[in-house]
Amino acid sequence: MAATENLESLKKQYGEAIVRRMERRKQLQKIMMFVGVVAFMGMMSSGFGKIFKDALQSPQSNEVEETSTVAEQLRSRERGYESVLQREPENPTALEGLARVRLEQNKLEEAIVPLEKLVELYPDRKDYRGLLKQVKSDTKSAGEK
Repeated sequence: MAATENLESLKKQYGEAIVRRMERRKQLQKIMMFVGVVAFMGMMSSGFGKIFKDALQSPQSNEVEETSTVAEQLRSRERGYESVLQREPENPTALEGLARVRLEQNKLEEAIVPLEKLVELYPDRKDYRGLLKQVKSDTKSAGEK
């Protein structure tokens, strides 16, 4: 009842043509609001779909991929250091890098050769001697097991 009275007072005040335009605008606003809400919900659902899809994927497969990638990177770095050492057998950066990579790969026996070369080239470096001693000790312990 109040809406009809309100509509009648608007018609008196502004005229019928203007009131019809106002009503059409309200309808258009409602339609646009509905379309906006539907579009927003569609965008949100596609985003949530991706989140749920990622969450439901097996995290173990990602770990395996990362592990193989790390192992591949270590092998690649090892080959790189070896190629440098073929050209420059006394390159300290390549010797140290090769030893480090082999230790990361848990190739203790293979890490001894570059470490011995480093100790031979730099006898005053206590860190090289200490690391060589530690690796040889670890190699003996692993061999006894």
